[in-house]
Amino acid sequence: MPDGIEVSSDIGPIVELVALAHSEGAREDGFARLRNQQAKGQAALEQYAKQLNGLYEDIARSGHNADWLNDAADIVRRSEESQRERLRPAIEALKQKLAAYGASRDAEACRLIAESIAVGEAWLSLPAALHKRLSQLAAARRIAAQQTRRARPVEGEVDYGGLTREIIARYPNILKALAE
Repeated sequence: MPDGIEVSSDIGPIVELVALAHSEGAREDGFARLRNQQAKGQAALEQYAKQLNGLYEDIARSGHNADWLNDAADIVRRSEESQRERLRPAIEALKQKLAAYGASRDAEACRLIAESIAVGEAWLSLPAALHKRLSQLAAARRIAAQQTRRARPVEGEVDYGGLTREIIARYPNILKALAE
């Protein structure tokens, strides 16, 4: 299993956002708190997206093999499932609340609830996208590893002594094994 894969994040602002949107409160005070929490949730969402994109870029540059990448994708999937378990019930409750309001409530309340739902769902989509990208990278690396490589003929004189010294310098264990 890959070491150093960290996909945990501060899911707190998103949980607070959907909980606040789900709660009842004084109208103007509730709207102000909800707008404030949405701004925090949006900032946390952008930071999380940046973190996951950076993680993918680091992994892509690392040169790890397909098996390692599949293990990393599994870690991301488990993180996604954990976050989904925390957020999905609140998001579903918000959707039901929005459907129940229909046209009976004002447009501002419906818009705030819909934006809260959108932030929560966007949060949940980020690890899924990372999982998909890691799986695609693993598949590409597996295909590349299975390709047959063909050597090109050497042109000109070959310095066999220099070539031997270079190989021994790269792989000192070969010299030890030959000496035994």
